[in-house]
Amino acid sequence: MSISGVYGTLMSTWIYGLQAGGAAAIMWSWVIGGAGAWALALSIAEISSAYPSSGAMYFTLKFLAPENQVAILCWIAGTS
Repeated sequence: MSISGVYGTLMSTWIYGLQAGGAAAIMWSWVIGGAGAWALALSIAEISSAYPSSGAMYFTLKFLAPENQVAILCWIAGTS
């Protein structure tokens, strides 16, 4: 999760929210989107703290993913 992309794209997409529902739609989308991002960040933090290592998600996927899908899921986690 990164906040760096928010400022660069905010003004270029602001008009769509204003046309679709006005200022209230923009504010509610920030609130709902922020709550979703917060829930995702807390979930990843909880999983990472259960399997502490410097490898983070690779190490976690090794134990949580099905045996036959570990390689592809680690590759996907590394490219995202």
